[in-house]
Amino acid sequence: MTSLTESFELAARGATTIRSTGGGRRAVHVLVTGFDPFRASGTPAAGEWNPAGAAALDLDGERLSLAGGRQAFVESVVLPVDRAAFDAGIVERIVGPLVRGPRAAVDAVISVGMDPNLTEPLRDPLHIERYAVNVFENARGALQPIEGAGPPIIETPIATGDVASGARAGGRQGGSVEVDTDLTLRFATAREANRLRQRLGVSASPSTIVTVRGAQAERVASSARRGVGPPGAMSFIFTGERFHARVEQGPAGNYYCNEAMYRVLNLPGHPQSFFVHTPGGPAVTASNVRIALQVRNRIVGALRAVVRAAAGVLVGRR
Repeated sequence: MTSLTESFELAARGATTIRSTGGGRRAVHVLVTGFDPFRASGTPAAGEWNPAGAAALDLDGERLSLAGGRQAFVESVVLPVDRAAFDAGIVERIVGPLVRGPRAAVDAVISVGMDPNLTEPLRDPLHIERYAVNVFENARGALQPIEGAGPPIIETPIATGDVASGARAGGRQGGSVEVDTDLTLRFATAREANRLRQRLGVSASPSTIVTVRGAQAERVASSARRGVGPPGAMSFIFTGERFHARVEQGPAGNYYCNEAMYRVLNLPGHPQSFFVHTPGGPAVTASNVRIALQVRNRIVGALRAVVRAAAGVLVGRR
């Protein structure tokens, strides 16, 4: 990509117009990133859309009122669903200068993506993801590291439980928000996996895969250290014992959503950031425009409540 083409690309995505709008300590500046419509190959068909990208764009430029007369200023960008762009560092090029250095303009980054497993867009909750993992699934279905020397698991520094509680308290549209913590681990043998299952208090299984969540995931993530071996290889301490496994998936999955979250959290200084998954939405046709608008409005309202709650948490820490 030539420098001129890249400049047009970044400008079209909203990445060149983000500026701090002042407000001092009474203001919180939040960057919301969304995604283009997803298509495994080729150009999205007419009517296909990504509710996460649409919601991010809808919030661009908003000022949200916070307690005590404070305000949250929201800016948005839309990321491509493109392997080459991610490998070339588009996330770091857009977000990096905004969270550190002389151009620093945002206090927090909230990345948003669509979860195709959330198939009831008028009922399914938004999901706040607590961890990002250092793997992505390539086009062949194999795992590769996002950052070869990066930590296997990164936890968001923001108190996601407080954000979810604040969003749920924010009214009807913000009432459907959950926090995900699932970490999927693969062991070399079922015997090793069962050693962890025994510590977890669950039955033995012939499977080499164990999923931990909640307080168990917190213990794994807090002690995880990069290991030697295949992508995702790590060691961790659980109930005083050391285990070796591969982390294969985090709460944000192991595709572009997880990767966007990981790349932001792995920036120098570890920015205040987390990921939000939205439900999908139906392709827009002449016969279902009303339903598509309902989906969009519900997701925008819920995401607005999450942004406001996150800004409130950050203000409370100052």
